[in-house]
Amino acid sequence: MRKRFHGKCGYCERRCGNEEGHQGSRSPTVDHFRPRSQYPELTYEWTNWIFSCRQCNVEYKQDKWPSSGYVDPCASEMAERPERYFDYDHSTGELVPKPGLPFDAQDKARNTVEDLGLNERDLRFSRIRWIERFRDELSEHAQSEWLTIVDGYVDAAEEYCGITRMFLAQYQRFAR
Repeated sequence: MRKRFHGKCGYCERRCGNEEGHQGSRSPTVDHFRPRSQYPELTYEWTNWIFSCRQCNVEYKQDKWPSSGYVDPCASEMAERPERYFDYDHSTGELVPKPGLPFDAQDKARNTVEDLGLNERDLRFSRIRWIERFRDELSEHAQSEWLTIVDGYVDAAEEYCGITRMFLAQYQRFAR
């Protein structure tokens, strides 16, 4: 499970600590995306398991499941992937619902952010620092090297690779 998620929380994209004796909010857990209490038939369904940090799973999400559901970080259908639901506000570090989403999709995006604590202060600041580091690295290198740098930052094994992809997609939209 850890390997499939590259050691990162499937929700907030931060690295989870070591399994051996790691305590606190960064310790790894396995979340049942659709809670066992409401969907017992999915208890042993591996596609319902999300490698997550204790903070997202135990402190925030718990057994919640709103009527609209949540955005699935492991959705196989392109139309259901998180980047279809969220934009990244690089001035605040927040995940925000994409403009123009249908009402039910906006509700799903909002519930995901609120119930999983995806805009909590430390996480927002970590995202801002990550994108600043990314931008600084690009500015320190020749344009001919940018593709290699971008590839490194959007690699699935990197923290905040999804945020980096959202940032790049927004930049691309505004640069046109």
